[in-house]
Amino acid sequence: MTRDEHLAFCRRCKNRAFNANDGIICGLTNRIADFESSCPSYSIDESVKIEDPAKATAENFIEPGNISNEAKNNLRLQQDTVYAIIGGSSSAIVGALLWTLITVTTKYQIGYMAIGIGFIVGFGVRFFGAGIDRYFGIIGGAFALFGCLLGNLLSQVYFVAEAERLGYFETLTLLNIDVINSIFTESAHPMDFLFYGIAITAGYRYAFRKITDELLQQAEAGALPIPPFSQFRNVGVIILFLFLSIGGYFLYTAAGGERTFYYESGTPQSKGEIVNGREHGYWEMYWENGNPMANGYFNNGIPEGEWTYFNEEGELFRIGTYKAGLKEGKWTEFYANKQVASVGDFEFDRQIGEWVYYYEDGTLNGRTSFTLDMPEGNFETYYPDGTPNTKGIYKRGDPVGQWTFYYPNGKQMQETEYISKNVIKILNSWDDSGKPEVVNGEGLYKRRNEDGSTIESGMVKRGLQTGIWTSYYANGRKHETGEYIDTVYYVRNSWDAAGKPLVLNSNGYYENYHDNEGENVREYGLIRNGLRHEKWEYYYPTGIISVESTYDLGKLHGPYLGYGENGSLSVDGKFENDHRAGLWTWYHENGKKSSTSMYIKGKKEGDQLFYNEAEKPIRIEVYKNGELVEKRSL
Repeated sequence: MTRDEHLAFCRRCKNRAFNANDGIICGLTNRIADFESSCPSYSIDESVKIEDPAKATAENFIEPGNISNEAKNNLRLQQDTVYAIIGGSSSAIVGALLWTLITVTTKYQIGYMAIGIGFIVGFGVRFFGAGIDRYFGIIGGAFALFGCLLGNLLSQVYFVAEAERLGYFETLTLLNIDVINSIFTESAHPMDFLFYGIAITAGYRYAFRKITDELLQQAEAGALPIPPFSQFRNVGVIILFLFLSIGGYFLYTAAGGERTFYYESGTPQSKGEIVNGREHGYWEMYWENGNPMANGYFNNGIPEGEWTYFNEEGELFRIGTYKAGLKEGKWTEFYANKQVASVGDFEFDRQIGEWVYYYEDGTLNGRTSFTLDMPEGNFETYYPDGTPNTKGIYKRGDPVGQWTFYYPNGKQMQETEYISKNVIKILNSWDDSGKPEVVNGEGLYKRRNEDGSTIESGMVKRGLQTGIWTSYYANGRKHETGEYIDTVYYVRNSWDAAGKPLVLNSNGYYENYHDNEGENVREYGLIRNGLRHEKWEYYYPTGIISVESTYDLGKLHGPYLGYGENGSLSVDGKFENDHRAGLWTWYHENGKKSSTSMYIKGKKEGDQLFYNEAEKPIRIEVYKNGELVEKRSL
């Protein structure tokens, strides 16, 4: 009898056993069957069903770990890593294209497509590679993930192209590492990771050559047949090579040259040269009404050299210079009549040195010096006729020492001394006729409207605000009353402009306004026991929120969020006991990070990283206990 005829009996015998070297053997003799016609020890196992031999051959697979070393070595002679990679990569590309086609057709990202790619890639690696070793599974899993990511990317490119009114292949030419990273970051969903994981598992599991009893016997005998589909290997390689070569050549040649981008209305938005998917050379940007917005040079996607900006009416607005994407050197802003509005210098994208500001008629508005974007040193402002308005000194962005304020008629209004961030002394004050009101830190202080009506009044003793203070609306109604106790201000009562109570007996919701009419809210939040508490909101004059902060009975404590005038997040951090703490992050208007820094008890510590608008690190500053000790470009 043949071995197959023996096995037909042995598979249904209760006395069967398994040996790693010989496969199914007799459990009584521990040898392979050698009987003729019948076995006297045969005991039928009714639980084993008789199957169609062809079906059994296709489905009864043996794991590679359960076969002999000799059989493994013979099977390894037919496995091919290079073809496995070719099969995996081509299957991944085919799967990605199917993913894209289905997504574009349905307008939905279907997570189950990832699982399908896992199966496609797994079988591709199996049929091309015919491998039994573990690394074939790794190849399958890796290309399954690659196929999922590629399918997701190609789908997102379609949606971007549709939104920007660009051709699909034209959009592909604009891809670079920064853009690809941005696409994956913005389109990521937690469920994606689940489907990707299943795809990787499928790619790994189905990447191995399936070993049947028949194939095992052939391997043990050293008479293996040619692997299935091996005749298509060379053809597949040629097709894949041609596909990638033609596609790569097309994208490479299309990735350069002049480009014009358009608004949804069809009017030009920008135009210039694209090199390797990035802006390069001279570019022009336009407002949707057709007027110029900006023009200047790019170097591999990064602004370089002089740039000129215009307002929506097409009038000159700003001129400045970039170095490796950072503002560097002189920057000037203009009014619509081309008069200079401000002029000063940048270094490593930070304001430095003296900045000078002007009114629209060209007269001096003010001047101040900066260090690392913070006012430092003398500060002066003037009324339009040249009369002094304010004189004082800044240190690290905070006012310090004695400050003097003036009325438009040139007479002194007030002399103030900044003792600390929260302690301010009123040394002297006068009405607009020059009559003294607070003298040497003693007296009744009044702040007035232009018409002479009182905005705020209260007593000053030894230079400190003390006792009950009252503020008023322009209509004469009370806005609020508060009390200073040991330099701390407690809100006692407040009303809206119509007289409706907001805070009573030191508790309630408080509002303050940009104007003195009680109509344009500047800040809003809870007052508890006279102090700011829990969440507070601050607003621009336009009504857009500027800051969301959290207080704990008068002290900043908790999350802090700042917003630009367009409503986009500009800064994200937290306070602890009135000091900045932990990681703070700043953002560009496009939502990308512009900088990150750690704070310990209100002082910067360690590396502060700066990023361009593509969120690529471009500069670093190193701080120790709040002091800048090093800065460099990246």
